[in-house]
Amino acid sequence: MVLISVVHVATANIKYVACNDDETICDRNVKCTQWKAAGECVKNAVFVQERCPFSCREEIAAAAAAASVEGESVEDVPPEEAPVEETSSCADKHADCEFWAKGNECTANPAYMQENCCRACLEWNNEREHQARAQAMQPQATWKTLKEEDFPLGMGDEEKLARLLDLSMQFGVRQIGEGER
Repeated sequence: MVLISVVHVATANIKYVACNDDETICDRNVKCTQWKAAGECVKNAVFVQERCPFSCREEIAAAAAAASVEGESVEDVPPEEAPVEETSSCADKHADCEFWAKGNECTANPAYMQENCCRACLEWNNEREHQARAQAMQPQATWKTLKEEDFPLGMGDEEKLARLLDLSMQFGVRQIGEGER
């Protein structure tokens, strides 16, 4: 059984669909339509497409079509056979370069790694930059026990409701025990 909840936020004319399973293609963040409109499905593809597969479905399909190699998608090619783009001045010269890069050797031993594992360090740096951008997009909030009086809702409170839904998606929702109230 698939449970889907729909919230219409009248002030921003946004339709947000929350998934309660892993099989339904739908957005997992209330800001997906805003992110799509701002071009984030392409600019910040990995982060946004993971959270907004419904809103970013056209961009995901376009990326998959562009990534196809001789009729196979990149996902169908085992990692050791995956196509590698290397420039003439930046290539990995050792089989363990990727392992070393993930072990922070690009920072700990930059001269050797730049000379011998240029591509792995480039990918590692790109991943670190992506993670920093993704973290910067996350609301700077900490977990707090929310009570009904923290978010009194009434007519015209669509914005508060959207924020509450965003927080519940970010931190997860749990039932408050009697001793916690």
